[in-house]
Amino acid sequence: MGLKSIVWLLAVSFCMWPGIANSALPNLRVDDAALIRHIKTTDFVFRSTLGDCRNESLHRSKIRGVPSFVYKAKCVIKPRPEEDCQYYQVTDSGVVDTTTSAAVRDIRLKLLCSA
Repeated sequence: MGLKSIVWLLAVSFCMWPGIANSALPNLRVDDAALIRHIKTTDFVFRSTLGDCRNESLHRSKIRGVPSFVYKAKCVIKPRPEEDCQYYQVTDSGVVDTTTSAAVRDIRLKLLCSA
């Protein structure tokens, strides 16, 4: 294989790489599990205040043509400040900016206590 062939092969591979890499990423506009994962790993409140969540639900809609979401769950507070108040009822709403980017625009935390 000549030098010209190797250079051409590398150029073609390099041009195709972004398409290959992007096709492996989940589409936040259609994949509910990926959107929930994205919210939990990129939102500061989730990362710093909330632990494991259960009874999760995600509702999608469009507001003025922009893909939007409302996420609801019951999440453990971290660190646990009280014995009788260990969970928040979480309601997040936000937008899905692109297939790989979404942002929480509003978060509501309702303290749930057993007493």
